Order: sequence, then C-alpha cells, then structure tokens
Amino acid sequence: MRRSAEVLVARLRNRKSRIVIYGIICVVLLVAVPIHWYMFFTLFFDLVPKEGDNLQPHVALGQPLIVGITCMQTMAFFLTMCLAAAVGALINELTTFTKTDLLVSLWDRVQALEETAKQKE
Repeated sequence: MRRSAEVLVARLRNRKSRIVIYGIICVVLLVAVPIHWYMFFTLFFDLVPKEGDNLQPHVALGQPLIVGITCMQTMAFFLTMCLAAAVGALINELTTFTKTDLLVSLWDRVQALEETAKQKE
C-alpha cells in the first residue's frame, strides 16, 4: 500500500521531534550502559573469593551468580547495540536535514501553485 504524498511530507516535517526523541534516547542509554557494565564487572570480580573470606557463601551463591553475570552481560551488550542504533538514527536524521528542507519547500511551492491555479479558474 502506497502512502500519499501528504503523509510523506508530514513525516518529513516531523523531523525535529524525531531528532529530539533520538537525542533523549541516546542520553538515557549513555547513562544506562556504563551502569550495566559497572554492575557486570562488580559481579564478575565478586565471584572470586578474597583472602580471609568465608567460602561457604561463595560455594552456595557461585552458580546463581554466574547466571546473573550472564544476564547482566547480555543486557549490557543489548543496551550497547541499542545505543549504536540510536546514534546511527540520530546521525541519519541530522545529515538529511538539508535535503528534507529542500523537499518540503518544493512541496510547499507546488501546493501554492496549485492553489493559485484553482483560484484563477
């Protein structure tokens, strides 16, 4: 199903809100990614007992901690990929800024010419 020209132009005009949304997503992910990586490394280094520690908690919590570490690493990788996608989308929106302005201004001119042609008839 093809979209109408008005829908496409409305999407091109909505560019500024998409840039703001992608920027907010990038900032949120820039905060979340280091937190997840820090928690991952903290859990990873807590897996090894230090000198003088009681070994019973390490034996009892070792395997569940490995599952938690795996989940944290998976989440950290996923958030990092989401951050890369959001930065890519933001760069795409910012680099097509001029081209979309030209398309929208040409569309406005065509619409104005059609309106004047209808008024003359």
